[in-house]
Amino acid sequence: GGIDDGGAASVRAIMHWQYRTICRGVHSILHNLHELLGSRVHDYISFYGLRNYGRLSDGGPVATSQVYVHSKIMIIDDCISLIGSANINDRSLLGSRDSEVQFQASFLSYAVKV
Repeated sequence: GGIDDGGAASVRAIMHWQYRTICRGVHSILHNLHELLGSRVHDYISFYGLRNYGRLSDGGPVATSQVYVHSKIMIIDDCISLIGSANINDRSLLGSRDSEVQFQASFLSYAVKV
């Protein structure tokens, strides 16, 4: 579904806070990186969203939907891989509900990237 659909209020709220975290205000990721890197900030960080599309019937209108990527991996300078299972929600972050795992490896970063 689209972000304008009646049931998409939670998606809009998530997008709002992602936007604020990425680029609005002195505490945003881009502001802090710009302080360190100047205009080269976009050489080091990018943000992407993934959508799928198709036709529900032959000749029908194109329908799109957001693809929910559930992987949690960060590869740093092709040297360190952080792989984890935590979500940014109360189930993962309270510490008394879901069991979460985080793994750091420097020896397999290239293999993970490929």
